[in-house]
Amino acid sequence: MFALSLRISDFAFARSAGRGGGGGDAIVKANTDLFHPPTEEEIRERDLAQDAAIALSVATLILVGADILWALLGLAILGEFPWVILAFLAADLGLVWMSRSPSLRTRVLTIGRGVAGIAWFTVAVIVFGDPIAYPVGQGLLLLSILVLILGRGGEGKIVTGIVVAVISVGLTFSLAFAQRQTEVNDRNRGIAEAYELATVGRIGDAVDAMDLLLGQYPHDAWVPMPAAELFAADSIRDLNRAVVLADRAVELASDDLKARAYLVLALTQEKRGEYGKAIENVSNAIEVNNNDPFAYWIRSGLYLATERRVEAMEDLRKVEELVPGTDLAQRARLARLQLQGASPIRITAPDN
Repeated sequence: MFALSLRISDFAFARSAGRGGGGGDAIVKANTDLFHPPTEEEIRERDLAQDAAIALSVATLILVGADILWALLGLAILGEFPWVILAFLAADLGLVWMSRSPSLRTRVLTIGRGVAGIAWFTVAVIVFGDPIAYPVGQGLLLLSILVLILGRGGEGKIVTGIVVAVISVGLTFSLAFAQRQTEVNDRNRGIAEAYELATVGRIGDAVDAMDLLLGQYPHDAWVPMPAAELFAADSIRDLNRAVVLADRAVELASDDLKARAYLVLALTQEKRGEYGKAIENVSNAIEVNNNDPFAYWIRSGLYLATERRVEAMEDLRKVEELVPGTDLAQRARLARLQLQGASPIRITAPDN
C-alpha cells in the first residue's frame, strides 16, 4: 500500500513539473522567460544605451558651462558682456532639462544649438566686427557635441568630448584676447600718429589719419574721445565736429569710461561758450564717478565762469578732501582762499 502511494505521488509531481505534459509545460516556460539571465550581448547593449544617455547629458551641461565661462571671461578679459549669451543660456538650460529623457529629437536639437552658435558669431564677425575666435570656438564646441552624441563608446568618448570642450573655451578666449590686444595697440598707435602730425603742423594729414581711425573703429569709444580733443584743439578748432564726436563717445562708452567721455564733452562745450551744458555734463561725470578730483576742479572753473562762487568753493573744497597733500589740492586751496577774499581768479584745467 505504501509503495502504491509513493508511485502515485511521483506521478503527480511529474505532471506538475511538466514531464507529464499539459499545463506544467506552460508554467515552466513562463518562469524560465521571467528569470532568464541576460546574455553578454544584452548587457553590452544596455551599457551602451546608458553611456549614450550620460554622454547626451554631458553635452548639454558642457553648453551651459561654456555659456557661463564665456560671460565671466568676457567681462574679466575683454571688458564686455555679450548679451546674446542670455538667449543661448536659456536654450541650453532647456536642452539640459530635455536630456533627462534622451531621445533622437533632443540629440538633433543639441547639434542644432552648436550649428546656431557658429552661424550667429559668423554674422557677428561680419556685421559687428567681433573677434573671429568666437565662431572658431563655437565650431570646436560643436565638435565636442558630435563626439559625445554620435557613435558608440563609453567613458573614453565622454572624456574626449570634455577635453575638446575645454580646449574650445580656452582657445576662444586666448585668440579673442590676442586679437583684441592687437587691435588696441594698432588703435593707440594710430591716435598717437594723428596727434604727432597735428603737432608738426600737418593738420590735413592729422585729420585724414583720425578720420581713418573713426572708420576702422566705429563702435570703440576710445577713438571719438581723442578725436574730439584733437578737433577742439587750437590748431584745428572745429568745435562743431568736436561736440558731435564727444557726444558719440558718451553714447558708446561703457560704465568705466562714461565719466571720462562726459568730461571731454563738457570741455568741448566750454570752448563753445556753452557753460550751462558743460556744467550739466561734468555733473553727469561726477554722478558716474564721484571720486574724481579733476571733475570737481573742472566744474569749479565752470561755476566761476558763470559767477556761481559758492558752488565753485564747494567743489574746490571737495578736491582738497579727495587728494589731500597733492599739488592739485594745494592749487584748489589757493583758489578757494582767493575766492573767499574776493580776489580775481581764473581756474584752468590741470596738467594731467
